[in-house]
Amino acid sequence: MFEEIYTSQYFVAVDETNTVRGYAYFRWGDDETKPFVEADEAGLKEIYVDPDYWGQGIGTALLEHSLAQLPESITTLKLEALSENDSGRRFYAARGFEPLTETTTTIADEPYSVTIYSLSL
Repeated sequence: MFEEIYTSQYFVAVDETNTVRGYAYFRWGDDETKPFVEADEAGLKEIYVDPDYWGQGIGTALLEHSLAQLPESITTLKLEALSENDSGRRFYAARGFEPLTETTTTIADEPYSVTIYSLSL
């Protein structure tokens, strides 16, 4: 007998024509998990919905379905988002995420302000 251990999962949202309209990517418990994610937490690495389909519940459905699939040992979901991402901030706030702290990250040799968010599960 063996136990299969997953440390990441992708979830994809498709429409009635089987066209991808969005996805979510989660990680936990490995070297590629962000440093601010603790052992009993998961990190939301990416969530994306085609902007032409915003406001149709796809992002919420992706998030809710994904959370239901995480291991029971995960107590918190954390993520980092660009601090100036107003639509992201509204999305996360509406779903119960709390901002924890602001920090700086480097993307393509440029510094950007990011906010770390947390959601207790």
